[in-house]
Amino acid sequence: MHMPNLEEAKLSVEEHVEKLFEAVTSVKRLSLSVLLNIEDENLYHYGIVFNQLEHLKLHICRDNWSKLLLRMLEDSPKLRVIKLLVDVDPFFDEDYEHVSWKYNDETSVPKCLLDSLEIFEFAGYTGRPEERDFVSYIFKHACHLKSSSVSRLSRYVRE
Repeated sequence: MHMPNLEEAKLSVEEHVEKLFEAVTSVKRLSLSVLLNIEDENLYHYGIVFNQLEHLKLHICRDNWSKLLLRMLEDSPKLRVIKLLVDVDPFFDEDYEHVSWKYNDETSVPKCLLDSLEIFEFAGYTGRPEERDFVSYIFKHACHLKSSSVSRLSRYVRE
């Protein structure tokens, strides 16, 4: 079911990410809690684009959060606000493939970072190398950033 007039959605995803995302591509404000292991086969297919998405609150309860986040940034060209809450076990064995946040090719930077992102919040920061690289990447490429916060507090992200 496609919902072309949906402006705001609060979703908790445990399975069928792709079908859910296909239904809400026109959403402007999305609050998304992801409770599944984010493997390549669990990501949504290329071609799903969130052309109207301006505000994303993303709560991820798995250690391999970066793959989904990268796809959401790439597929949300008008994103103005991202509030990321990573709530994982800090002692989790990191045997998954990391996203490389150290891009040298400026053409691969998501459009929203170059054109529209104004507010960035990251709660649940633990200082792992992948998180440090991600935060550096945002600060380097978010040309219109007006407000940012990075905190260890993983139980709270302002509405």
